[in-house]
Amino acid sequence: MNDKEHIARIKDSNEYSLITKNCNVSLDIHQEIIPKQFKLLPLIFDDLWERFEAVSLAGTKVLNFHPEDLLLILCVHGSKHMWERLGWICDIAELLRNSQDIDWAQLIDKARIIGCERMLLLGLFLAKTILGASLPPIVHQRIIADPETQSLGKQMYFRLFCENNSSTSGFIQEKFIVNFRMMERIENKIIHCRMMERLEAGGATIAIETIDTSRV
Repeated sequence: MNDKEHIARIKDSNEYSLITKNCNVSLDIHQEIIPKQFKLLPLIFDDLWERFEAVSLAGTKVLNFHPEDLLLILCVHGSKHMWERLGWICDIAELLRNSQDIDWAQLIDKARIIGCERMLLLGLFLAKTILGASLPPIVHQRIIADPETQSLGKQMYFRLFCENNSSTSGFIQEKFIVNFRMMERIENKIIHCRMMERLEAGGATIAIETIDTSRV
């Protein structure tokens, strides 16, 4: 891959992964916090910066996201990748265990404004279902009120713990449908479909045709 192709890939995917030669350390460099394909309202970095907190890492003080912001970012990231790694769910559970002062009403309201409330609830649902994380009543109520979150949670659980031999085209189709279902706003769903229609991969067309329109 030449330099021009590298730049095009970074602009398209919003991130670039670096791995050491011995594969012991990996680093993802992101241009934006929220993936472009979700077409959500952006998280303003200046706002996040004002809420940064100092934490101890290997005896050194480093800046980290405020727990509420970090929880939102982790849930969007896990949802983007269909929660394919148990470690990401462990991150959610550990963050909840070590963060007792989360303003849940404010966090849910912020997620709703951005357009990622379902992604937030999905990450919390998985942390509760798989690792027994403790959730406040307001989160339980929101999960119960959104059957799609529960359905997605069961699907992610099956993908994580049951063998999956899907072909590449099958994976593209599944990811398109899952991302579509995670979106809450009809305009985001329409934009997502149009983006997929422009792709050359035939699997995307199949995915669009198999969407249950009753979920839109």
